Parts: sequence; structure tokens; C-alpha cells
Amino acid sequence: MGALQMRMQERIVDEMNDMSQRDLSIVYDLILRLKKSDSSHPTIDDLPPHVRVRNALEGIKGSLGEDIVRLRDDRI
Repeated sequence: MGALQMRMQERIVDEMNDMSQRDLSIVYDLILRLKKSDSSHPTIDDLPPHVRVRNALEGIKGSLGEDIVRLRDDRI
């Protein structure tokens, strides 16, 4: 491993130390996808569905689960 590659890995690890668990799971998914594909680069659309849902819901306040339960209360 060359010196440049080692410095790059150190910088990546430093950045990852400051990431949230959610962001780390996204990075991990991207790493796995990069390892699988030789020529294509992943995009947001290539992320697994559960990660795309998390990204879509991250700005919404409150609890989706509580909203669903509240909507179903009349049927229980």
C-alpha cells in the first residue's frame, strides 16, 4: 500500500469517526456496492430502499409509527 493510499484511508477514517450511525450505514452500503461493481458508480437511486426511506423521512418531525397507530385506533 502506497503512502498516498494510506493517507487517504486515514482521512476517511477520521471523517467516519464524526458520522452518525445512519450515515455510517449509508457509507457501508456504498462500500459494498463499490466492491461489487467495477465500472459503475452508485447514486442515491442505487441505495437500498430502506436507506432511501430514511433519507426521505429524516426531516419530518414526530413519529411515523405513532401516526400509523393513531390512524388505526378506530379499527382496533
